[in-house]
Amino acid sequence: MMTYQQFKDYLARFVWRDGDTAFESDLDLLIKMGETRLNRDLRIQRQIESATLPVTALDVALPNNYAEARTVTLSDPETPLTLISPRQLQDRRAVAPARPQPVYAIIGRQIGLVGIETDSSRNLELSYYARIPDFETDDTSWLADDYLDLYTYAVLRHTASYLRDDERVALWQNEYLETLNSVMAEEVNRRFAGSPMVPNLPGVVA
Repeated sequence: MMTYQQFKDYLARFVWRDGDTAFESDLDLLIKMGETRLNRDLRIQRQIESATLPVTALDVALPNNYAEARTVTLSDPETPLTLISPRQLQDRRAVAPARPQPVYAIIGRQIGLVGIETDSSRNLELSYYARIPDFETDDTSWLADDYLDLYTYAVLRHTASYLRDDERVALWQNEYLETLNSVMAEEVNRRFAGSPMVPNLPGVVA
């Protein structure tokens, strides 16, 4: 398993900057930038987690490592909720129909609800994509162990200001996109091999 410092040393050698103290001192920031991009782009099985969230209010805090929802289900009785936009949520809360359809919207770091009575005995069962590990904090990362090429290109695509006119930067940007597409395609093939494909998210309703 690769440590955070080993990853930094590897990146410095990869771009022929081993011993370049200015470049190495900025690698923490470059890695954070790479992680931010990966958290926007990457959605694979390894990221899927679940959480049980008590319905004590109509705005329920999301897990700290939340990246994107897959399904949201209300328990007792089990009721799948439909995704709507934050604007639609506000409109529905303002109208407050007598029998509103249970729906949800993602608002910042919360799940906003409509059509549900707050009740601490009921829970939201959330299936979601988690953010990739914070390598610097955890000093370990399954992403670096399993997808070193993708992680490397995600970081190096941000090095243009350090490498100036180095034509490798454009190459790394293309390699990142190609590797990301390859990882995602492999994930789809693995997930749906021998079974019909179904969407992860419920449809958005008006």
